[in-house]
Amino acid sequence: MPRPRGFAGVAVGPCRDRRPPENVRDLPDGAWPRCVVRLDGVTDTAAAQAVASRLPGPGPSVPRMIGSIGSREDERLARAAVEALVAGVDLTPRPGLAGGRRTDGGDLRWSAEALAPGLAAAAAVARRVGEPSAALRIELGAVGRSTERTMARADGGRVLHHGAVWPLGLLVAGAALAPRGTAEEVTALAGRIAAHPDRRAPRTPTPGSAVSVRYGAAGAKGEARAGFPHVRRALAALDTARHAGAREPEARINALLAVMTTLQDTGLLHTAGPYGLREVQDGARDVAEGRLSLDDFDRRLRERGLRPRGSGHLLAAALFLDGRR
Repeated sequence: MPRPRGFAGVAVGPCRDRRPPENVRDLPDGAWPRCVVRLDGVTDTAAAQAVASRLPGPGPSVPRMIGSIGSREDERLARAAVEALVAGVDLTPRPGLAGGRRTDGGDLRWSAEALAPGLAAAAAVARRVGEPSAALRIELGAVGRSTERTMARADGGRVLHHGAVWPLGLLVAGAALAPRGTAEEVTALAGRIAAHPDRRAPRTPTPGSAVSVRYGAAGAKGEARAGFPHVRRALAALDTARHAGAREPEARINALLAVMTTLQDTGLLHTAGPYGLREVQDGARDVAEGRLSLDDFDRRLRERGLRPRGSGHLLAAALFLDGRR
């Protein structure tokens, strides 16, 4: 089937829904359809074409994005971000988090792959706009919301990587603005983008925004506006562990723990309150300082239903930037 052309303001990606909502059209492609989804607020043809791709349905192997019409550099950035997310999933154990030996890694990888078209769109929009402006913030917001919907359809509504598109999308956009930029320069650019309000975002309060107001937590938006300090913290932890002779998986676990010790995860605050957040932070600190084993920490979090997803997303963001160094 030929690739669609001229779909200004749309994203093309995997879709498992045979009866999609009104703003989606199925394009049959073998056993699984592709979904063509409008990107509300994005009218740039180049940005839309950057996400036009053909993805096969889920199978024993991880699908890959092929046939993109957009810039190869946009594709490369999106691919690097997806691979960073998958690399975090592959860590064993990931305290309190799905991944490794405890879940179906294929589902998590498939969900991560569903982000690729939207991340390519984020890079394309940033490259076209050319500066961390309010206009770029609005368009990235539209891309992000559409990407979340596409991911929800790809993994049957479970949204296994819900929220990951926020840090990864901003950092991909920052990397597109500064192709040769350092990690510090890219995080600073991402922070400048996030500092602008998204005037087209839905006005309905989210659980994260409500928790931020209630507890005064920075949350995902505060982290981004500050230039991703926990991503930089994770990068420093990676460097320290590697210089000490740690193997790569151990270095990445150390980076994850470094984020967990201080991150004000609004997802945890929403589901478990301040005591649950403190338990995660204190436990991560105990593991880092040798007072608690990683397996015991993992078991404790799972027994209490504590899932520090925000830390996992920021580790993926750090691994994305680490791959560019």
